[in-house]
Amino acid sequence: MNFNYRELLPEEMDGTSRVWIYQSSRLFTVPEVFQIEENLNEFVGSWNSHGSPVKGYGNLFFGQFIILMADETASGVSGCSTDSSVRLIKEMENIFNVQLFDRQLLAFFIKDKVQLLPPIGWNNLFQFYFRYNMHLSRVGIQPKIHFQEYVASAPLLSSFF
Repeated sequence: MNFNYRELLPEEMDGTSRVWIYQSSRLFTVPEVFQIEENLNEFVGSWNSHGSPVKGYGNLFFGQFIILMADETASGVSGCSTDSSVRLIKEMENIFNVQLFDRQLLAFFIKDKVQLLPPIGWNNLFQFYFRYNMHLSRVGIQPKIHFQEYVASAPLLSSFF
């Protein structure tokens, strides 16, 4: 999987654009991806803020993250226009039977896939990671494993992935 998301962003969007990221509770199927992209294109094409068009962008990244952007250098985004985007996302939750507002799931890229870790696994993940690094330090080895590499190889987490 190509994780270079910058290639997916339109160049015409300003670097200070507002960005909303909605993480799905599961990977979308291919037919769902086509429907989501169609819904996002329709929404962005008609997105308004107090009657003025919003210079927006919407896309699905990695089959699991809905991205909405608004370039406020072109026109500001109001509460009403933000509310309309939230309504769209809530509709998608209902249509596709997913959770897009669950802030309790941590996402990791592991072995070219998005993996989600529920709160029940957070404590084990962090405890084991820090114990592992403390053990290495005690025996005189400088820990060089990055957290992402640790997650990919942690035996205690295999039940979550």
